[in-house]
Amino acid sequence: MFEMPIALSRAAFSPREVARAADLWGAFQDLAVAGSSHAGYPPARYVEERISFIVRRMVVLHHRETPFGEALLGTTWPSRFRRGMFFRR
Repeated sequence: MFEMPIALSRAAFSPREVARAADLWGAFQDLAVAGSSHAGYPPARYVEERISFIVRRMVVLHHRETPFGEALLGTTWPSRFRRGMFFRR
């Protein structure tokens, strides 16, 4: 399991002073990359080994809107590792 504080820039907030959904989802993506790096798979390793990871499922507990300046803590973990071949048509 990996935890880290999530910092959103001022631009991530609407005139109502709440975080925009797209910016929150981007922060979660950054959290996934940081968690992967913490587990020994930084982005450079994926390039080097010519592999990638795919977030197949994400669960977010959203209790209320996130106001500007609120401290956020993100937690991530891999549920399982699985090899697979994916093709794009």
